[in-house]
Amino acid sequence: MNFVFYILFYINYCNCDTIEDDIKSQIGYSEISLIHDLIDKDNDGNMDPDESKTFINDEYQMNKELQYKTLMKNPDEYSGFLHKYDYYITKNEFWQYWFNNTAYRWTNDDIIVWLVDIVKLGDYTNIFIENNITGALIPKLAVNKTFIIKELGINDINHVKRIKIVSLGTILFEDHKKNNNIYTYILITCLLVCICLCSILYLRYYNSKQHLKLLFDKLTELKRSESELKILQQQLEIVESEKEFAIKQGIKSQINLLKQNSDSKSETQEIKKIELQIYLQICHEVEQNMINQIKDKLTKKLQNTKRECEKYKRRNNSFLKGWRLLHGSQINDTFESLTKIKKMFNQHKIMIAENAIRWSRIEDLCGYQIVQNEGIDYLKNYYNNNFVHSSGRKMFVIGQD
Repeated sequence: MNFVFYILFYINYCNCDTIEDDIKSQIGYSEISLIHDLIDKDNDGNMDPDESKTFINDEYQMNKELQYKTLMKNPDEYSGFLHKYDYYITKNEFWQYWFNNTAYRWTNDDIIVWLVDIVKLGDYTNIFIENNITGALIPKLAVNKTFIIKELGINDINHVKRIKIVSLGTILFEDHKKNNNIYTYILITCLLVCICLCSILYLRYYNSKQHLKLLFDKLTELKRSESELKILQQQLEIVESEKEFAIKQGIKSQINLLKQNSDSKSETQEIKKIELQIYLQICHEVEQNMINQIKDKLTKKLQNTKRECEKYKRRNNSFLKGWRLLHGSQINDTFESLTKIKKMFNQHKIMIAENAIRWSRIEDLCGYQIVQNEGIDYLKNYYNNNFVHSSGRKMFVIGQD
């Protein structure tokens, strides 16, 4: 068992050594390590904020070119920027810091832009192109004066110094990707989710507004139908009032006149004619009562629906309440009720018109008044008192339609 443990430990140790060797073999690692040593004054293997502050302060005082790399105004801010993710920075962490720096992956074209815009030494563009200087070589520019002078052929000491200090500033302060990408992704995801939720809420609220608008439009149409129905009934009443005359006196005078002046046969025919008139008047009144009952039921339903619509209208001023309306079935039920009531009102209007036309035609064919009469109770009583059913019983019961 111990033997297996030692083997696994050895394999892991070898893998760690291999990874460590791979890191150290990277271009620029030795230069980054040298910069770390320059900052780590106590040689404990870690850069701390005080050491970084001291190093940056010295460089800042000697080289104002450092201002090219940041908007920070003093070494404290520089140091805070460098240590904002790690308080103590080892060599490998410092290398990872540089490796995640966007400048590490600069191409030769990016370096030329950096040389012209940041370093302000565009005269050396051809030299940097010929030597294919990329972002990975920036650490060498920061610490290796010999490389700049002998290999690149830049002999102006001030220019060499400028390239070194701006390269150092690029390593320390250039925008880098660190390990906070996950937080950026989370933030973007949360933002997108919030936008989607807000969009959904707005769409639901907008749809509820549209639904309510349709509901109120239906209610308006229903009110219009109700008004048209009232107008139609008023017109019918006007027509009936124009035909009105004293039915009671007319019928009595006709019967008395027939009994006095007519022979037996014609008298019987006329009495039957009057009986038919009374009977038709009773039929008309029964049918009219049924129509009125239907109207009363429709009016009651309309009033209840109006009250529901008024509730929705009061709630409509609130965003959340308006949104909740869409989830309940009440608004859909009310909308369906309005549609049904409107259809029933239209059918009722057609029924009234058909009733008026039919009874007007019956009056024309019979030649006497039917629609305008003394009322159903009077007609039933009159019929029972003046006409005898074949069975000998009274034909109608007073008080029942």
